[in-house]
Amino acid sequence: MTTIQLGREIYSPTMGTFGWVDVNGWRCWTMEEIWRDNRTNVSCIPVGTYRLKHAIHHISTPDPDDDYDVFEIMEVPGRSAIHIHVAQTIADVKGCVGLGDRQGTLRNHWAVMSARATFAEFMERMAAVEAQDADLWIAIGNVAPIGGTL
Repeated sequence: MTTIQLGREIYSPTMGTFGWVDVNGWRCWTMEEIWRDNRTNVSCIPVGTYRLKHAIHHISTPDPDDDYDVFEIMEVPGRSAIHIHVAQTIADVKGCVGLGDRQGTLRNHWAVMSARATFAEFMERMAAVEAQDADLWIAIGNVAPIGGTL
């Protein structure tokens, strides 16, 4: 069993929830919705440990070739189709997780930057982890920037 970590450090009730994901020592920034009682499509994910599996992220375009591989966070109570995918602001996610190499602003919203390149690197690193251990999990927690609990 391999468990990657997602730590949340920054929360804004209007801009989103920001933190990091760690895959065997490699880290990037994360971006999620704010906490809205775990409601489908509008809330960040509850603190906990969840199974990860490969899935397809369906893009709302007529071309099925626009869909792409992602990791899905499984067994979240009352939720489904929670993907780690390309996204920069909370306008780009519906209860999912976006990745970037740094924080910034985009159209006057807090954002993660270089989302496509960071997501591609995440998928490469996850493929290497998965090749050694197909039993993948993600542990999600709230942490202070210096490592303490919020």
